[in-house]
Amino acid sequence: MNEVERSQEVAAPAAVVWSVLEDVRLLPTFSPSTVEVNAPARLERVGQEFEQVVELAGRRFRSTWTVEAIDPGRCLVITGSVLPGTKYRMTEMIEPLGPDRSRVGLVMAYKLPFGPLGRLAAKLGVETRAVAEVELVLAGVARAAEAQVARRLDVPVPGQPS
Repeated sequence: MNEVERSQEVAAPAAVVWSVLEDVRLLPTFSPSTVEVNAPARLERVGQEFEQVVELAGRRFRSTWTVEAIDPGRCLVITGSVLPGTKYRMTEMIEPLGPDRSRVGLVMAYKLPFGPLGRLAAKLGVETRAVAEVELVLAGVARAAEAQVARRLDVPVPGQPS
């Protein structure tokens, strides 16, 4: 499997970051390719499923994701398939860096169809798109968590009207 790993520091406690990660209904605000998510309010247990609709190259694809592992407040692992023949495993981790800071990490492991051709596709652009998507999702999670903290403290959120 190909793998992309990234992390980002967040100016929010780990518990706040977790509240963003466990609510996958927020995904369309972080992921440019995600059009819709049908999911419970929180992912809480192994075996739970949710549906994601993505748009790629002007076409919409529906996929089902399953919670494979969960350590509430620390780690969430989901598996799914966006396109026929593809397999994805997303591991999202939170590391507390103190009372008001944390690091969120995302490891996306993926397998493309067609054996050697799929591996070639990964090196010719699919991986670049995957890296960009991971980075956008992490930045979105950070923004959402930091906005929650700002609302609780009643301070302006950078980049948003006050």
